[in-house]
Amino acid sequence: MALSTHMKELRRKLLICLVTLAITTTFALFFSSELWRFLLMPLQGVAVVTLINLSPTEGIAADFMVSAIFGVLLALPIFFGELYSFCAPALHAKEKFLVLGASFGSVVLFVAGATFAFFVAVPLLLMFLSHYSNIASQLWSQEAYVSFLFRFELLFGFVFQMPMLTYFVTKLGFIDQRFLVRHFRISIFLICLVAALVTPPDLFSLFWVAIPMLLLYGVSIVVNALVARREVA
Repeated sequence: MALSTHMKELRRKLLICLVTLAITTTFALFFSSELWRFLLMPLQGVAVVTLINLSPTEGIAADFMVSAIFGVLLALPIFFGELYSFCAPALHAKEKFLVLGASFGSVVLFVAGATFAFFVAVPLLLMFLSHYSNIASQLWSQEAYVSFLFRFELLFGFVFQMPMLTYFVTKLGFIDQRFLVRHFRISIFLICLVAALVTPPDLFSLFWVAIPMLLLYGVSIVVNALVARREVA
């Protein structure tokens, strides 16, 4: 296929993605009140916090932010479908199976991480942060709350990709089980360092990010061992 044909097909698929995103974002905007009821679930046990708007337009901006985020989530199947259909002609049957399997596994792990964050880690973290200071009233900006919530959703979603990343790195022969075990103490330090950099400056936040990462590191060692055993067999 000529380069000009490739570029024309790419433009067509990008246009489909942009139109889809506009439709899904508009759809989400019509249900912004229902979406907010869902987003406030982590705050249900935190009675001392009041969400406020710090400017006349912050409420509108927060609604558009939430709608855009959910619009992207709703459009992701179309995005992946268009990306796959664009790349599929260049892939062999085995490669197609690998890509589809990896995509499915990655989505499952991301959803698991985001779910853990939304229903476990974030509510406990918000409970701690809301009672951290008894001096000031807990008046949190709407936009700041949404930004905080989705930052942790993305963080845990990507952290839960560790077993998938380990699988591919092992398949490529870059590391083995002995490497992961031998550098376990260094990994603990690096995990705690990353957790400290991406969380608020308190030990409780660090704990709720570092512990799942450490557990996933252990899962990665098991995945590595299974892959190595399968390669030998």
